[in-house]
Amino acid sequence: MPSEFLRYTLSEDDRIKDNVSDKGGRTSVCTAFMNKMREAGFFTGLYTNHNWITNYLNSGSLFPEYDVWYARYYDNTPNGWQNNWAGTDRKFGMWQYTDCGEITPISGNVDCNVAYKNYPLIIKALHLNHF
Repeated sequence: MPSEFLRYTLSEDDRIKDNVSDKGGRTSVCTAFMNKMREAGFFTGLYTNHNWITNYLNSGSLFPEYDVWYARYYDNTPNGWQNNWAGTDRKFGMWQYTDCGEITPISGNVDCNVAYKNYPLIIKALHLNHF
């Protein structure tokens, strides 16, 4: 597996989709990268969206082994979706709910997220990320 593909798992880039033909292969690229980061002493997880987790990855092999930061923006999200999918002991530990948020004094749109876990506490307690 070319190391170049590992870089693409960190970005919102279609080259991994275009160069790795199946869900299993793409999932393997992602898990290989996350495992290397773990070996190096870093907390790791996967940032993804509904399209990718449904159509381009084997989500069943990601949960609960890896933390997932899930981007899902639209307003018609079913009531109770967060309670069923996100939070402690759920599939997603973090939810990015918009890329059009407003935060003073920042000009322009910002991504807004909800963390269902206390990641700084987890990382520090496990002595990861050089803590």
